[in-house]
Amino acid sequence: MATKKSQDGKRAGTRRSGFAAGVAVVVAVLATAGWMTRLFGLSAPLGVAVGWVMLGPMVFRWSAQVQGGVAIAGIGAFAMSMPADTVLPERLPSILLALGAAWLLSVVGASLLDSQRDADRLERRRSVERIQQAVAGLEIRAGVANLTTHADGSPDVGAEDIVGSIERIAVGLGRAMVEQRKEVLHEREMNAHFIGQAAHEFRTPLTVIQTAAEALKLYSGRMSSHAQHVRLVKIEESVQQMTDLLRNALLFSRADAGKIKCERQPVDLRALAQEVSRDIQANMGEHEIVVTVRGAARLPQLDPSLAREILINLLTNAAKYSPGTDKIEVEVFTGSTEVRIKVTDHGIGIAPDDQKHVFEAFRRGDNVGDIPGTGLGLAITKRAVENHGGTITLESKVGSGTTFTVSLPERAATDALRRTG
Repeated sequence: MATKKSQDGKRAGTRRSGFAAGVAVVVAVLATAGWMTRLFGLSAPLGVAVGWVMLGPMVFRWSAQVQGGVAIAGIGAFAMSMPADTVLPERLPSILLALGAAWLLSVVGASLLDSQRDADRLERRRSVERIQQAVAGLEIRAGVANLTTHADGSPDVGAEDIVGSIERIAVGLGRAMVEQRKEVLHEREMNAHFIGQAAHEFRTPLTVIQTAAEALKLYSGRMSSHAQHVRLVKIEESVQQMTDLLRNALLFSRADAGKIKCERQPVDLRALAQEVSRDIQANMGEHEIVVTVRGAARLPQLDPSLAREILINLLTNAAKYSPGTDKIEVEVFTGSTEVRIKVTDHGIGIAPDDQKHVFEAFRRGDNVGDIPGTGLGLAITKRAVENHGGTITLESKVGSGTTFTVSLPERAATDALRRTG
């Protein structure tokens, strides 16, 4: 407020000095014109005087009252500066008529200009009010506060400032709309990619189920019990594959929407890692999975469901992308404030360009070939880690294998804030 008052005071002082300068100029010009009548006669100096009286309101933008007073003062200065022998009695009426007409026209002109300025000011005021109403609406919608008024309700900015504020808001909203559209297009692209991947993944187990079911339907009477058992196992495995795909899609959708919370409780991480390792070995071939546990002999505070998801996805990926019977190493470290899980395989590895996108949903490496998958496992793993307030990193070399390292703090500040919020 103090700054605004100071600025208002400076503007008022500038206006006063400008007014005084304008009056001085008009009076000085008319006085000079009156004095010059002795050199050039009456016609030219009188024309200059009349012209300056009439141009005053347009040059200095005076009001009608001010112009009338200044014109009288200038005419007086003109008359007083004229030599007494210059004005002949017969020419005095024409001089008075010319100066009087100039005075009257200048007052009328000033009045017309004043009216025009009032109309302009009224229109600007209405425009400002309309703009202020628009800005108020934008403030409500966009959360932009204090653009047009001070805290006490007094005006803060002029029309130019408000227009500038609107332009800045419009630019910000435009950028937000562009970014939103990019996100929507990206999401649509990812969804289309996922639908294509899911359709491909469903096609294989569905084909297996259809083939096995048709064989059982047509040839069950001629099949041995072993052959029938083999086909029933294939059906069971294919159904499980589709169930896992649907489960992962649903889990990722919930995690992406922030609907999965981290509920911490004591977890026997060693037993959990060994249990998951046995399941992976039973379901995905003859890989040797070695679990090593180091650190303090205690039960860390973790979310058991999310910890299981982390282990399942990392070990599934390690087994899936490791050919033959390569060994998979799982190292669990329990520290005083954090837990680390490290999973190392000796499989196909991840190319450097793919490593930047490996945790994005629906993204898979260029070297996976015909290995089945949707690209959701590591995306789900990353969200499970982030829900713990932890981090996940990787080291990989094509053809030599990959190591994923997960660090989980036992007490994350984000979880405390989430519960209190």
